[in-house]
Amino acid sequence: MNVWIEINPLAQSERTGIANYLFFWLRALLAEAPRDNFTLWAPEVDENPFPASANAHFQGRRAFPRWTRAHYEALWTRRDLGGVPPNAHIYHLPFFARPAPRRANTKLIVTVYDLAFAYYPEVVVDLPFFRYLSDCFVAQCEQADHFIAISQSTKHDLQTVFGVPEDKITVIYPGNDLSLPSESQMLPRALQSQLPARYILCAGTWEPRKNLPNLFRAIARLAPKLREQNVKLCLSGGRGWKIEEAERLLDDLQLQDVVVRLGYVPREVLPSLYARALFLVYPSLYEGFGLPVLEAMVCGCPVITSNVSSLPEVVGEAGLMVDPHNVDELAAAMERLLDDAVLRDDLRERGLAQAQTFSWENAARQTLDVYKSLTAGR
Repeated sequence: MNVWIEINPLAQSERTGIANYLFFWLRALLAEAPRDNFTLWAPEVDENPFPASANAHFQGRRAFPRWTRAHYEALWTRRDLGGVPPNAHIYHLPFFARPAPRRANTKLIVTVYDLAFAYYPEVVVDLPFFRYLSDCFVAQCEQADHFIAISQSTKHDLQTVFGVPEDKITVIYPGNDLSLPSESQMLPRALQSQLPARYILCAGTWEPRKNLPNLFRAIARLAPKLREQNVKLCLSGGRGWKIEEAERLLDDLQLQDVVVRLGYVPREVLPSLYARALFLVYPSLYEGFGLPVLEAMVCGCPVITSNVSSLPEVVGEAGLMVDPHNVDELAAAMERLLDDAVLRDDLRERGLAQAQTFSWENAARQTLDVYKSLTAGR
């Protein structure tokens, strides 16, 4: 097969979310299909992220040195143009951020992570961006031959919000690239100086749907016990957007001595960060999958998460689930894990087992099955 895949999210200098998904999924896909040809279309990326893969042909920024961003954007509004050649069997857009080019003899596949912008429009950066996302997705619903959803929850949202027929959606769960750290694995000195001996971890980019205000309110109720036991809440992840309310609340509740902001933590350090935590608390309001929950379980970290959207699919019976809108329930779950070392050990073992049900190799094989089903007979 000749497959074209856009990989522009890999232009991020600090990979998170979609960029991490895309990198590890692609690495597995290239390994699973050595006889197929993959063109990695990336007008905003400078270097081939997979130089050792003979089946990966990179077309990045340097292939179009005289083009401006306006030229790139023009590719997505012309059905007879686009970067996709006539001999491409599959064009896979592994995120929805713009209308996609369409050729009559090329099957278009779109991967959808979540529809947060539709359910929580207030979390989008601004109104023009919300309209842009909406317009792009409407266009893709008209053009796409098939969708890949990263959870049953996202599949349901695609059917409910945009009326995509069930037979045009395949659920393929993400995998995981992390593992239990060795006892000898060390944290960077700068991070070691920030980390307390005992801490609760909350991982992920700061943004409204991560529900930090309710987390801070729950932490405030536990603050006397946290101070008594010398336990802190450590927040890892980028600063994100629309976080002013959470920052004001953090100050108003006077939690500066209880909450530590670590900022972005490099991926190679995450296993040790997860493994040393008492537990992960991830009370998100909405997730297409929730990779930090899987990452925590893989690294032997007990989990408290929300009972909404895709998160029950990820955690299964291996964690405590709470109503993310209920501060009392969230505080009670954290206090329970703080006080019960036996329960923490039980959740740690159950999490390790649950995490084994997700792998990038399975995701790659299932993606190839979708490709083959759409090109059968060619």
